[in-house]
Amino acid sequence: MDKNPPPEALDIQLLKRKIEREQKARQIAEQQLEVHSREIYQTNLSLKKSLDYAKKKNAEIEYLTKASYDVSSELTLFDILQSTVALTGRFFNAAHGINAIFDGQKVQPNSKPLIWSSGGFWDQNIELQSFFFKHFPLERAGAPPEWLIMPIDENDRIEGQSFRWIVCINFELGNDSSVWIGFLSKSELIDEEALNVLEIAKGHLRSGIRRRLSDARTVRRNIELQETATHLEDARKQLIQSERMASLGELAAGVAHEINNPIGYIRANLQVLDDYLKEFKSTFKLIEEKVNLTGSLSKQEFTDTANKQDLNFLLEDAESILKSNLEGVERVKEIVEGLKSFSHAGDDNLKQISIYECVGTALRVVANEFKYQHQIINELEKTLPNILSNYGQLQQVFVNLLINSAHSMPDGGTLKIYSELSGKNLLIHVEDTGVGMDEQTKNQIFNPFFTTKPVGKGTGLGLSVTYAILEAQHISIVVDSTLGKGTCFTLGFTVD
Repeated sequence: MDKNPPPEALDIQLLKRKIEREQKARQIAEQQLEVHSREIYQTNLSLKKSLDYAKKKNAEIEYLTKASYDVSSELTLFDILQSTVALTGRFFNAAHGINAIFDGQKVQPNSKPLIWSSGGFWDQNIELQSFFFKHFPLERAGAPPEWLIMPIDENDRIEGQSFRWIVCINFELGNDSSVWIGFLSKSELIDEEALNVLEIAKGHLRSGIRRRLSDARTVRRNIELQETATHLEDARKQLIQSERMASLGELAAGVAHEINNPIGYIRANLQVLDDYLKEFKSTFKLIEEKVNLTGSLSKQEFTDTANKQDLNFLLEDAESILKSNLEGVERVKEIVEGLKSFSHAGDDNLKQISIYECVGTALRVVANEFKYQHQIINELEKTLPNILSNYGQLQQVFVNLLINSAHSMPDGGTLKIYSELSGKNLLIHVEDTGVGMDEQTKNQIFNPFFTTKPVGKGTGLGLSVTYAILEAQHISIVVDSTLGKGTCFTLGFTVD
């Protein structure tokens, strides 16, 4: 029996082994492909997850960056709140958002809350406003701000819409007012990570609100300070004017006497002129009668008549009387003008003025305070340089100083006004030989209401107002006084 198989059998066996190897290789390849496909699928899932996470984190970063930028910008509180609602609404995928300011548990009457919608538009939807306000826990106003998440009953609908959640927070604005920010969401679940981001944004927003409230308080405080400064300035002007009028009242009797003197002799002179006029009429009547009788009048007859009526004397004396009256009227005019310039409040504008004229006007105003036993020596010259000052206020300064000098010399004495000029420094000295002051009195003379006069005499404001005027105009004042010998006030000016 032939033990060797036929060649055909060998070929079949080889083919079977080849097929078995190929099947095995295919199985191994399929297994490897399945493993590789699974790995690719897992990798794709992981990549998608990572991409979604990256997008989410990017959205969070963009949200926080924009929120932080708004807070640190110069936007107003209203604009920040509006921007926060829009930013947070988009980030939180909310359907609607709102911010509203409440006084206690009522919406501020002047505020007009707007509703933000996911389409990016704003409108004043009264129904949605009421829906928000109904779900805000207003009793929590004043509590520390935190995000509150509350479910909404599915039967609680508005405009055919139902919402799953309301998310809100409130911030105090002071004076029992607060701002509420809220969102309506239709999402099945609330993303906890999104809530963490909102918590971070809350800190930024709180900081921004505090800064703007602080800025608003600062602006309000500045306005109040400005108003206070204006009131104080008005009060200062009124005080200066009141003191001016008080000084004028104190001088009134003397001023009346000053005016009465020239008016008195003007009246007496006019009576004399009236008599002279009668003499002239009588003389002209005599001349007229002689001319009517003879038809002419000789030179001798005219001379005799003139001598008899003393016409030359009458003419010369009338001329002298007229000149005297004009001088009297000029004196009255000077007194009235001095009083007018002294009593007029004027303004606070500083101008170039003549110190010579200012002191001269002040001397005319207080002239009657210095009696016949006083000697006034005014050594100021017209050539003194002009100074930058307020004429009316500086005149009041000198009137106050001169009145004080007069009152310090009740039994008479000498008042001397003189100057020293050195470069751009001009000193004006007002020196008297009065009773003087001790050191304690000298240290108090510029204090309001301090006076050495008896009760009812003077306001005690003259020198304090004087000091205030000089200080406002940057004019220095120095007092040198010796008890029993006199006082010297020295005013220091800067000249161009």
